[in-house]
Amino acid sequence: MHPTALRILTAPLEPRPSPPSPHVEAGTTPDADDAARFFLLLAESLHVFGMGAHNIERALYRVAHSLGVTGQFLVTPTSSIFTLGPVEAPRTHMARVYGQELDLERLTELHRIVRRIVEGSLTAEQATVELTELRRPRRPWRALPSALAHALTAAGAAVILQGGWGEVLTAGGLGVVLGLLLHVTERRPGFEAITPLVAGLVSALLVGLSAAWIAPVVLYIPTLAAIITLLPGLTLTVAINEVAQGHTVAGSARLTGVMMTLLQLGFGVALGKSVTARLTDGLAVADPVGLPTWVVVVAAAVVVTTFAMRSWVRERDLVLVLFTAMVGLAASKLGGVYLGPELGVCAAAWAIGTTGNLVSRVANVPAATAVLPALLLLVPGSIGFGSISSLMAQDVVTGLQAAVTMVVVAFSLVTGLLLASLTTRPADLF
Repeated sequence: MHPTALRILTAPLEPRPSPPSPHVEAGTTPDADDAARFFLLLAESLHVFGMGAHNIERALYRVAHSLGVTGQFLVTPTSSIFTLGPVEAPRTHMARVYGQELDLERLTELHRIVRRIVEGSLTAEQATVELTELRRPRRPWRALPSALAHALTAAGAAVILQGGWGEVLTAGGLGVVLGLLLHVTERRPGFEAITPLVAGLVSALLVGLSAAWIAPVVLYIPTLAAIITLLPGLTLTVAINEVAQGHTVAGSARLTGVMMTLLQLGFGVALGKSVTARLTDGLAVADPVGLPTWVVVVAAAVVVTTFAMRSWVRERDLVLVLFTAMVGLAASKLGGVYLGPELGVCAAAWAIGTTGNLVSRVANVPAATAVLPALLLLVPGSIGFGSISSLMAQDVVTGLQAAVTMVVVAFSLVTGLLLASLTTRPADLF
């Protein structure tokens, strides 16, 4: 999963004119240079920790206003362009971002830095020091814990996808393989661009060989469960949210990235199936057998917990994350029964967003800390993957139907989050 976008619940703040600052004058004075370096670092930090374009602009405008700096800001998913200084002598700068991190603990700290600037208790010079410290790289996960986390996530996802114990064991074993593969590829520059293709190929190939030589399984369940962390469902949701907020350039760019990821995953799976067909005489396909409800609840808790741990959620916030996820899961089940799948997702997203906003107020953390892990159970990336897989298999009708369903579910999810932002507000960390 491309963990690309955080703080999707906060409504954008309209740009407000701010008075010219005595610290940002024409020319290349030291004050102007310091201001430029500060905003370059702040914009890059907001990007790296995955905030949406509208939230980044909101933060930059509020910081500029609080510092008395005249500024105009334009944000895209990979860059920020901003102009500082009065109209008579503006200075334009650009911050280019090449990577993003899903670090919810540091996202909380970043929000608090911005809030202290807005409140006037932190100067730009002090904030620069704290932002520089915040950007220091973490020690990466070791190979074995990373593989175990992927295995637990894949096994739990197989349960949620209505798989039986055979699918769960197959998905867990495949999660170990993919966890080790991703651990290696993260340390090889340039390989990240084709990681979804390789993951889809390995997943389909190993699942097919396991079904042919070991025990029959429902093929799509362990395949999809193993690559669930690579599905760009969250990115798709944020992209549609950006479009809904009027940031069409940023939203369109993210949608393009979503389609490229889905195409790579679909092509990799199609290639893996083709190779499997040549290596085996035929696949024994089992019928889906769901597990009891209590197992599904436990599996959902496991998926959310492992995702939260890999996203560096603080231990003291983990209970709040699990509570939000369970509320969303219950709302999803009830909504699906009484409202149908599309409106059910909307109801579940509203429940998650509302709970996350309340948790934000209680714990004084960004709403995204509780909301993002819970959304993993709702995001429509799996539907998009099914659409691409059908198109690759030349089942055009099924593929287009799944694509339309994916967009409808994504809109339904965003609508629920927007409704949650109207009924409850998160803690205003900045």
